[in-house]
Amino acid sequence: MHALLAAALLAASPVAPATPAPSSARPPAARASAAGTDPADPSGEWRGARWGMTIDEVLKAFPGEARPMQPRLDLADGAVVAVEIPGVDLAGQPMDARFVFAGGKLAIVSLRSPQRSHVPEDTYQKLAGHLAARFGGPGEPMTEGMVGELRQTTWRLPRGVAELKHVQGVLVLQYHPAEAGEAAAPAAGRPGGQVGATR
Repeated sequence: MHALLAAALLAASPVAPATPAPSSARPPAARASAAGTDPADPSGEWRGARWGMTIDEVLKAFPGEARPMQPRLDLADGAVVAVEIPGVDLAGQPMDARFVFAGGKLAIVSLRSPQRSHVPEDTYQKLAGHLAARFGGPGEPMTEGMVGELRQTTWRLPRGVAELKHVQGVLVLQYHPAEAGEAAAPAAGRPGGQVGATR
């Protein structure tokens, strides 16, 4: 039933071209909105997205930017990658935002370096510093269960968790809601959230 609902919402939404339009082709309001909003959102949710939104609500929250994925990606766990915003700038690093829905509700926002581009590890370090400044602390690096070249830093924020990951030249900043018991109490002297350990 949820797959049918998602398909109906996607079919009812305007379809954008399969390749991203150059940023200069965006309407002036969309360019100004995209340029003036740092995608490193310290709230724990990403810009206008809120956990639990439907596909249609996410598309409406980002007019002139968001578009349905063509084709959408059905994940093994039943979740669906159904909406994208290509060409997001994260402190000078180009990223593509993708919205993942579980049970028809927004569950993850993932900013990923573009396909076929290699991101050096020093870019991960630079972005970790940028995020530390935006999020109010250095985050917690993953030390347990390190696998190969994976680097990960996690921040617990007021309304979710942000994880910066770098593996084999791919860079990802992923936002998701905190799981039960994962939300941190506000840090002393820092209202709104605490930097905490990884999951």
